[in-house]
Amino acid sequence: MTRFLTLIPIAVLFLAASAAFAAPTLQTKVVVTDEVVRLGDIFLGLDDTDIAVGGRNGKDADRDTDGAGARADRAVVRAPDPGRKMAFDGVWLQNVARTYGIAWKPAGPRDAIVIERASRIVGAGEIEDALRTAVSDKAGLEPGDRGWTVALDNQSALYHVPHDAAGSPEIAFLNYNARSGRIDASVRLPAGDTVDVSAKIEHTVRIPVLATSMGSGDIVDDTLIDWIDVPAAKMNGMIAQTSNEIVGMALRRPVRAGAPLRKTDLQKPVLVAKGEAVTVTYRTRSVFLTAQGKALQDGALGDVVRILNPQSKLVVEASVTGPAAVAVGTDCCRPLTEAGAAAERRAVR
Repeated sequence: MTRFLTLIPIAVLFLAASAAFAAPTLQTKVVVTDEVVRLGDIFLGLDDTDIAVGGRNGKDADRDTDGAGARADRAVVRAPDPGRKMAFDGVWLQNVARTYGIAWKPAGPRDAIVIERASRIVGAGEIEDALRTAVSDKAGLEPGDRGWTVALDNQSALYHVPHDAAGSPEIAFLNYNARSGRIDASVRLPAGDTVDVSAKIEHTVRIPVLATSMGSGDIVDDTLIDWIDVPAAKMNGMIAQTSNEIVGMALRRPVRAGAPLRKTDLQKPVLVAKGEAVTVTYRTRSVFLTAQGKALQDGALGDVVRILNPQSKLVVEASVTGPAAVAVGTDCCRPLTEAGAAAERRAVR
């Protein structure tokens, strides 16, 4: 028992020593923020015994007396440009390890590392905002006015700048052609680099869109719409341009939020569904009758639909007057208004 207890501290010391002298390992994912890649970005577990400067495998090398942190901070190679990546294979990594006397060797041909430079993205929107402000005086327009915008020719333009670069794009040079509305400009990015862009002034119109994505059959009300500005040149008669064209209408298909609504996306709410049992009303000035029938097609308020009499198998045409309700006869009741139909739908529920 005494011998066993004596072995415990020895085992602890052995494990501690093993941890202290554990060989450095390769980082699995490297994203750097500086302009250089450092040893600590590549290898994990560097300590005072890992680096011997100027030697191979630590032999005949001058021992670096700096701390472990200073060794990890040693610059090895220039980092890629912001937003870009560089790949290094096992041969390159082993040469770095030998150069700095690090006790590391590749375990196999797949040992490699990909180093990415962190960045902040300057997109088309930021550049268009800068151009809008700069061109407003030359175009005789107010920056805050609706009815016009600036659109880059390359809408997918993305520029990577250092992740900590502050500020917004600035216009270094601008040429505006009043006749064509074309713009050529040089834009200074937050990091100081300059890029050349081309754009144009576009007149816009304001149209209603869905504020939230909706599904087939959903009914649009005025609390579910938003407004966006779109280029007037892209408008056509198929796109709904007023709230009156969409409020109270049902969707034929799912529509995502913010997308222009085509008139073919909309229909009057279906009050009578195909195959549904309906109440058929027959009314003249002196006669009022009701019967049950079966709808052979969908119908919205005021639509004329075919109705089957289940007993006689007679098919008649009837006008939709409300939820599951139709009317026949030369002097039948007038169809409900949209507001009346909505009230009846609520009553049926």
